[in-house]
Amino acid sequence: MHSGELTVTSNYIPLRDLHIAGDFRFIVMEKYLSYENTLNFYTKMILNLYFVIKNMSMSEEKAFGLDSSAVLVEKFH
Repeated sequence: MHSGELTVTSNYIPLRDLHIAGDFRFIVMEKYLSYENTLNFYTKMILNLYFVIKNMSMSEEKAFGLDSSAVLVEKFH
């Protein structure tokens, strides 16, 4: 948003003239490994290692510099 790639200014003309931000929400889609899968042992170990490293790293909300009140995290597999 600071670089100008995304504007959060309202689309309503009276609010836009006053430079008031519109309502917006960021959705972060996060993958997880389902227990009901048919992967071989080697693949499961690789994926488990990936998710361990991912949990130790910075969250995507913090990495993108998003305000936590405007972020919704959805998990899918």
